[in-house]
Amino acid sequence: MEKLDSVLKKIIIFLLITGLTFLMLDISFTELEAIRSEKINKEQELSSLKKQALQLEKEIEDLEEPEMIEKILRREGYGKEGEIIYIVKVPEPVPPLSEIFGKDNEISLVEKFINFITGRNEK
Repeated sequence: MEKLDSVLKKIIIFLLITGLTFLMLDISFTELEAIRSEKINKEQELSSLKKQALQLEKEIEDLEEPEMIEKILRREGYGKEGEIIYIVKVPEPVPPLSEIFGKDNEISLVEKFINFITGRNEK
């Protein structure tokens, strides 16, 4: 009987150690997957930053040419001496009245007014 108890104790200890080892490995595996995912994200960010750095280097090289300087300045809104620059602001499109006051709206005109006054404009 003592031998059976001794064997059972050893089996229980073995199972506990095996279970704890499995849990530790499972946690480590989860952390490893998170680190791999983060590494992939960082590599993508790095390649994006490298592309941006190359583009900025090209723009710096372009600043040595007078034609490119003029093109960049015009893109930024500057003009030559004596030129008149017109800045046109395009208004936001207005939705049709049928959409604003359509029958498919779920709230009444009074509720819309209350929402407008209280700042809870729901679309």
